[in-house]
Amino acid sequence: MLLLITLFYNVSWAQEVDSPMKTIAAVDMAALDLPSTIIKAAEQMPERYYTFRPTPEVRSFGELIAHVAKSNFVMCALAKGEDSPMLDVVPTKTAALNALKKSFDYCAKTRKNMTQSRKETFVEFMDGNHSAGNVLDFTIFHSLQHYGNLIVYMRLKGLVPPTSQPGSPGN
Repeated sequence: MLLLITLFYNVSWAQEVDSPMKTIAAVDMAALDLPSTIIKAAEQMPERYYTFRPTPEVRSFGELIAHVAKSNFVMCALAKGEDSPMLDVVPTKTAALNALKKSFDYCAKTRKNMTQSRKETFVEFMDGNHSAGNVLDFTIFHSLQHYGNLIVYMRLKGLVPPTSQPGSPGN
């Protein structure tokens, strides 16, 4: 029995193949796809609905888009070690959409250019010390949370969210 186990182990080990491509972390995959999905949702929502609130207590659609943009700038700047290039975003369709696009570009450049040393540098974030790399990754989690909100806003207005549209990888 021991001989069979040893033989099986050696045969299975010999069949391992080195992948020519570097594996990509799930958060990096989301960072590649998520921005275009949220931008598409923001583009598809008619301007007249940018003031729409599902309930009086929550942000309007425009305020939600502006919040994602502002948060991206703040968190990516913190991860990068600089001041946010944009602190105020007007919640109109034109202004919020423009800021959203710029914020995702800013975060993509931050992610692309972040060194291992910077990723491991601790920064003050959300009442604690966190690595700059984790703060940068949190921007994706934060955007995913709010994409869930955007889906509800769109459905309430009779629109189909980007990830449910025909041809979408998620559909």
